[in-house]
Amino acid sequence: MRSGSSLAGAVWGALLLVSVAHAASPKASALIKEGDRLYKENKYREAAEALKKAWDLEQSPVLLYNIGRAYDQAGELTLALDYYRQFVGHEGGDPALVKK
Repeated sequence: MRSGSSLAGAVWGALLLVSVAHAASPKASALIKEGDRLYKENKYREAAEALKKAWDLEQSPVLLYNIGRAYDQAGELTLALDYYRQFVGHEGGDPALVKK
């Protein structure tokens, strides 16, 4: 699932923007933005940690996907798979992302 393509980056950015737009908690929004910044700086593990903190505040299914994506890019495939599985099993997940 690892990919350095600009399409993957565009999907990441779009998904995080959706997360920020729907976040009710300002703290969760700040953590999502921090995760986005870290991801764009290729600090994938740190990005995953920021997004996990956001998840603790706000359980948006797209955060599970993005946490998995960050771990995937970090080469932490077991952790990535765990979060992808949680995303797939979570009610309300985007069917288009499930196919990925």
